[in-house]
Amino acid sequence: MTSYETGKIFESVAKFYLICSGFRIIGQRIKNRHGEIDILGQKGQDLYIFEVKKRQKKDQAIAAISKKGLERSINAFFEYEAKNQLKYRQIFVKGIVFDHSVFPEIIDINSLD
Repeated sequence: MTSYETGKIFESVAKFYLICSGFRIIGQRIKNRHGEIDILGQKGQDLYIFEVKKRQKKDQAIAAISKKGLERSINAFFEYEAKNQLKYRQIFVKGIVFDHSVFPEIIDINSLD
């Protein structure tokens, strides 16, 4: 199985986990000229950009979330937002990380070095 195929599988698992956690999924693998959003979700009046990463260890998955990749996701969001007239109170950027188990963990992404 390729890393692309593995990524698609774990993004689907993350999507299911988010739905079970009360999120409404607005889109998955949203691509435009600025980048890609793995999962865009909504809970209440807030929107969430989720970056999904799978590695053997949780700390490796967290380390794989790059500042440059997040910037592309955020820029992709702003283009998507302009075209779709989204209404929201706040927007959050979160990571969903998987280690050797299939149980994801949602992490806050406050700053990346």
